[in-house]
Amino acid sequence: MKRFLILLSLLLCNTVCAETININWMVDEQQYGTPTTCEYSGDVILPTPPTKYGYTFAGWEPSTYIFLEYIQNSGTQKIDTGVTITNGKRFEIDVQLNSDSPTESSIMGTGGGYDTNFVSIRAGNYFSNNIFGFIKNLKYYTPGNITKDAQRHLFVIDLNNNKVRIDQYEAITDGTTNSSLTWWIGSYMGSTSSGFDWIGKYYGIKIYDNEELIHDFIPAKRLSDNAVGMYDFVSGTFFGNAGTGTFIAGPVAN
Repeated sequence: MKRFLILLSLLLCNTVCAETININWMVDEQQYGTPTTCEYSGDVILPTPPTKYGYTFAGWEPSTYIFLEYIQNSGTQKIDTGVTITNGKRFEIDVQLNSDSPTESSIMGTGGGYDTNFVSIRAGNYFSNNIFGFIKNLKYYTPGNITKDAQRHLFVIDLNNNKVRIDQYEAITDGTTNSSLTWWIGSYMGSTSSGFDWIGKYYGIKIYDNEELIHDFIPAKRLSDNAVGMYDFVSGTFFGNAGTGTFIAGPVAN
């Protein structure tokens, strides 16, 4: 039995009606049925599956995701990127901490505990004067001495050049970093709840290995089950929540 693929075309409204999504269903490059409309935070109702003699319906693809401006963590959601913390890696994290985030908050961190190569991005009294900072190889770095706030920031950990950066402020680190621990989004101790997991928004995360982009995480909502998480444009893989509860979906990206 042959299989045929169905293309789903998403037409996103402009900023005037950004909360509404118009969906056109396409079969063999022709419109199928009647276009539907849904709210970005609502469920998508799928049409009756099409039929074609001699073929088996293979599902609605490849446009099976809605891309979002951000996803928001309420304190218990987290994602395991599967990327180990080793020399040559660079992590660029575009995030915003909530004003009601815990005093001690970890934007990202290595999972499963910590070793001498433990790496984390932190905010709070763990650093002097309640500022943002990095923990790398059990040493502490606070480029720019930026006071913890609810503004949007770009955090960079460059293990290729031994640097850490917050926005335009940079600090030089020392020592190599080679760990079997993996990098988790929204968690201080990976799958273990530490009390330091944070509340905030993720706008995007890029991970490089020796200057090659290996992950480009974009906030997304999967239409097949309405799961909210991160879609990796490099691998074409959706990364869902590995914690409890659900991520909060932000507005549809323009």
